[in-house]
Amino acid sequence: VLTMGKGGALLALASGERFNTPPHDVAVADVTGAGDAFWAGLLLALLDGLPPRRAADVGQFVAERKLEVFGPMQARLDRKEIYQTLWEDDADATPRL
Repeated sequence: VLTMGKGGALLALASGERFNTPPHDVAVADVTGAGDAFWAGLLLALLDGLPPRRAADVGQFVAERKLEVFGPMQARLDRKEIYQTLWEDDADATPRL
């Protein structure tokens, strides 16, 4: 996994498959901690059983929420809400928690 700031993230799997997670336009208040937020989202999603590509999308989403906040995040993100937001049109993609 390579996080690339404004370029999103690049994932390379052992199978040789590679893919990018595209960034979205967000109002950036503070970049500090965005990489940590990405990893937290990615790892939580992997532990929830999501495939790597979907887990990277979660990491990107969490990092973008962090970018919008100056300093530490005060609000706690609910992973069920994250999954529903990302895949509201694809019920099969949302893990059953």
